[in-house]
Amino acid sequence: MKKLFVWIFLAGIFCITQIHAKERTSPEVLLKSLKGKKHPYLLFKDIKETPGWKYREEQPYKSWNNSIRSGRMVDRFLSYPFKISGYYPNGSYGGLLINIAFHYQVTGKEKYAKKVVEVLKSLKKFNWNGLARGVARDLLGFLIAYDWVHPYLVKNYPSKVDKEIREYLAKGCNTLYAQWPNSFNVLERIEPGYAIGIGALTFPDHPDAPKWLTAATDWCFEKSPYKKQHYRPAILEWPYLNEGGLPCAQGYLNYFMRNTMVFLHAWNYNFKENIISRYPLLRRCLNSVLWECLPDGRSPAYNTDHNWFFGGFWHVFQCFTAMPEPDRKYFAWYVNKFLLKPLDPEWDDWRDPKSMIWDYIFYDKHTAFKDMEEPPFNTFISPRAEVAIFRKDRSITSDYLFFRAFHTPDATNRWMTHNDNMSIDYYSHGTILIADSGEIKNYLCRPDRLGRGGYGGSDSKGHNIVMINDGSGPVGGAVKGFGSFTHFDNPAYLKDFLITDFFEYAEGAIEKWEKIEDRSPEPHPSNGWYWGHDYYKIIKLKDPVSWYRCILYPHKDYFVVLDGITGKIKRKIDTLFHLGSFTITKGKGRGKNYVPGYVHGELMVGNKRVDWLSQKFGKEVSYGKGNLIRWKTTCKYDKKNVEMYLYSLPDSEITVEKFWTRIDGYHRREVDNPLVRFKLKNVRNMRRITVLYTIYPDKEEKPVFEDISGVKFTGVKLKTKKWIDYICYGEEISVKNNFSTDGSYVYLRTDIDGNLKSLFVRNGSGLVYRDRIYIKAEDKIPHIAVNFRENLISGHINSDKEIVLKIRGKLKGEVIYKPEPSDWLWEWELTPELKKKYKERKISPEYRDGYILIKFPKGRGKFILQSK
Repeated sequence: MKKLFVWIFLAGIFCITQIHAKERTSPEVLLKSLKGKKHPYLLFKDIKETPGWKYREEQPYKSWNNSIRSGRMVDRFLSYPFKISGYYPNGSYGGLLINIAFHYQVTGKEKYAKKVVEVLKSLKKFNWNGLARGVARDLLGFLIAYDWVHPYLVKNYPSKVDKEIREYLAKGCNTLYAQWPNSFNVLERIEPGYAIGIGALTFPDHPDAPKWLTAATDWCFEKSPYKKQHYRPAILEWPYLNEGGLPCAQGYLNYFMRNTMVFLHAWNYNFKENIISRYPLLRRCLNSVLWECLPDGRSPAYNTDHNWFFGGFWHVFQCFTAMPEPDRKYFAWYVNKFLLKPLDPEWDDWRDPKSMIWDYIFYDKHTAFKDMEEPPFNTFISPRAEVAIFRKDRSITSDYLFFRAFHTPDATNRWMTHNDNMSIDYYSHGTILIADSGEIKNYLCRPDRLGRGGYGGSDSKGHNIVMINDGSGPVGGAVKGFGSFTHFDNPAYLKDFLITDFFEYAEGAIEKWEKIEDRSPEPHPSNGWYWGHDYYKIIKLKDPVSWYRCILYPHKDYFVVLDGITGKIKRKIDTLFHLGSFTITKGKGRGKNYVPGYVHGELMVGNKRVDWLSQKFGKEVSYGKGNLIRWKTTCKYDKKNVEMYLYSLPDSEITVEKFWTRIDGYHRREVDNPLVRFKLKNVRNMRRITVLYTIYPDKEEKPVFEDISGVKFTGVKLKTKKWIDYICYGEEISVKNNFSTDGSYVYLRTDIDGNLKSLFVRNGSGLVYRDRIYIKAEDKIPHIAVNFRENLISGHINSDKEIVLKIRGKLKGEVIYKPEPSDWLWEWELTPELKKKYKERKISPEYRDGYILIKFPKGRGKFILQSK
């Protein structure tokens, strides 16, 4: 059994942090260990110990050394005036100085060291009160350059010069430290962290060094003194990180994470304790790449993310050499598989993730990948991370579904007015099939596409969600509200989930959906850009509803999406799906001259082929009532045909609109795609079942669907040559001559002969199949899943009290029960107490009248009964 992780409920992000805090070494003790050290020591003691020097006759190090020795990168800056009279807008002085100082380390040429000292001496005139993020970038460069030229400085200049430079740099650290609690923009807090942290390591004997180090670590990664943000650590605010480690705006990590990596490496080089191990929130954030990435290694599309190539725009390549074990092994696998060369030669987003200076120091190609390991987990579900990410395996053609249930507020409209709550992305067979529109930047300026430009695709129309009205007027999606530290409209939460080898599921809910977008004044044609305009208005519903969205992944064969809307008045309900593909024709140009591209795909509604690309942009065309669409495209990686069957009940009016999506990367990837709606009118409640079943049509059998709905429930029968599945959702579920349950939804699988193989019941007490009770509890329980094999019964149970479960069967043996908490916990977060609490245990069952009776404790856990 893979044991990288277990799951655990945490009341808050800081509880584990504080468990580990008792074991930490104080800043004073850490810095004391550095006193008396001779520079350079921040990142190396001798340049000859670095990989770039040791392997200078091998690539890529040979090219870097040749470039450095030629001087072509920096020699022109030796006559650069560096007129430091204030903050240079792009923070270029610090970056240039690092480069020049590094040239000195590699070549030993005095001209480089002399230039660095000249600039450092001029810092007397530097304006440390400028924009903090720019000052921080400069200060980092000044400090590292100081470390690298210090031997030359003390040898060739009076001691008072060194003293003055130290005073200038310490003034910079203290200025940034003092500004921190009063800086509204989080960038003015997260970026100074890495700079003053390096300052503390550079001047460990300075009396203020301990507080600088505290700011760089505790304030950034644990608890901030910033009152307006309720003392949340800076990394939680930027890039809108939640407590589980999901960066809700990945692109913003590029602002600071590469420089932060320099500080993390410097810490690790000088102290025994790995800094990433010291701060669990930071570790969860960095690990997010491994659990959220698409099967092709790129990011999913949500908020600012658009199938990014991770290695090209932020920290991943520098990160994996800084990570503690076993994380480093998994990052090495990821880097080796996805970042060293592009999977697709046409990726214009791909670029070599290596950085000459930092990877000259950090990246040893001879050891980096020696003991790499594939991450030993696939599906990741975490209520505190606010996502459920389903994954079949780690192959590029794996199934993948990204489901979000957001509720953490942040003081930015870009995030809060991006109305994608409860949306999904679906990838299978090597391509994206249900895509999120994300944000759009290039072609909004076209008059026929609305005539506006900017950060777009914010409103709910750009996502795969449900939209409703309040009994009249246009439908609107669930809003999050506006930028706020404390308020979130219509919060969504993951209510329950399980992960087993035969069945996975997650249930999210907006239990009181009371606000929607007011789309009545919306310009036409709508392109989904709804943020920052006068017409962004909100309707408070007279009749709030509940919306439950549940994702089922039975036997890792296909996905089921259940949508439950419960209200009191009759209304319109639209369910939206954006069809996509990574096989596209890219757009051309910019602004009003932008020529949009399009995704490649053939769309069938029922038995009718739809020429969606010839439709007028923004016009919704009805194709009558139905329940099935098929979307056929091509996988760009293996060139195989891929076909998705999307079967959705109850029967609804199906419409198709030519819309847009930003897909397959960042540049010129804003393309047209079909937006499909399943529309209901004059209904109070909805219990929708949507099956997403994808095949290689040239070699795999087509699924056969059947509507088995009853008066108060929706039901689907799905048949293949090997098995038959049933999914029902609603009340009083009973399929004649087959099965019944008191649960709110149910899943069954039988073989072709009708023998029951597996089942799942949510909020029920049992299941009757072919007039025989197969499972029965004394009362309803949150969930029960059971898998029947020849000599084995396994399953998962969640009960809010101690319960006796009766299971049909005659297997004799002991039950092995492993308790599981209600959230994800990495193995490195487990304390001895938690390990003991969630240790597997044996339960002795009773046998009576052909049934196995198992007494389960309160809580959730896996169980297995194997015959002796």
